[in-house]
Amino acid sequence: MIQTLNTAGVTRQVVATHKSGLFRSTAILLCFLACSFCCQSTLADDFKMNCDVQGTIPAMPDKVIAPARVALVIQTLGNNIFIQIVGPSPYEMKVSTLATKVMSGSNLTNPKHLGVRAKNKETGQESELVIDQKTVTLSGYNDIDYQKQIVRLAITGQCILPK
Repeated sequence: MIQTLNTAGVTRQVVATHKSGLFRSTAILLCFLACSFCCQSTLADDFKMNCDVQGTIPAMPDKVIAPARVALVIQTLGNNIFIQIVGPSPYEMKVSTLATKVMSGSNLTNPKHLGVRAKNKETGQESELVIDQKTVTLSGYNDIDYQKQIVRLAITGQCILPK
């Protein structure tokens, strides 16, 4: 029971029922679920797997890059594909088919492999990642800044499909 005092000094008693609170909670939940369902098509679908990668810098054959286990995250949003390597430097990178003022992306996917290439229009730096669908082998490259110069880091590795 809730008591209220209006401006005339009259006290009124209002009974709050459990049903009205329950109705409000149910309505909010249904509204949230409806919004989630309607917006689901705009959310990114993602797929994650681990990969054991090895990097080399072809321009510097004497430079050794330590192998690493990285997470490969593949996302789709509409017609765009985003592939990200999450791991230690210098392996971290993100490549997408998205085209913007600064970046141009291209889809390299065909029946044999899934792939993405991106190029920075201002700097000319490029990145590419390709995953063979049959062997789940990762290959690609990323132009990185190494000792104040741009060099190409070539990446190869074997990925492990999640169980």
